[in-house]
Amino acid sequence: MGKLMIGIAGLVLCLALLLRMFLGPSQRHRFDTFWRARWHALAGAGRWLRRQWRLLRARRGAQADAASAIERARRARPDVDREGNVLRPRNFRRPDDDEPPLH
Repeated sequence: MGKLMIGIAGLVLCLALLLRMFLGPSQRHRFDTFWRARWHALAGAGRWLRRQWRLLRARRGAQADAASAIERARRARPDVDREGNVLRPRNFRRPDDDEPPLH
């Protein structure tokens, strides 16, 4: 089946090149411009597909990393004193001091 498809593609290409040989200069230019535009569109679609695939893989990895970080944060409660948005670890306290340092 694969050899048949390659053969058909080769035959179509040969017929297109034969047709191009019989065209005049202006028609040959239009023919070349048409197929060049199709080739660039196909290449652009390939780049878009590769970019989407990379983004999808990166997003999956980022979501898994974020979920594991959130789970670790939920499991281990920090041993800190909270004062508004300031967190002071309790192991930074002096041994003789029961209150957290002011500064």
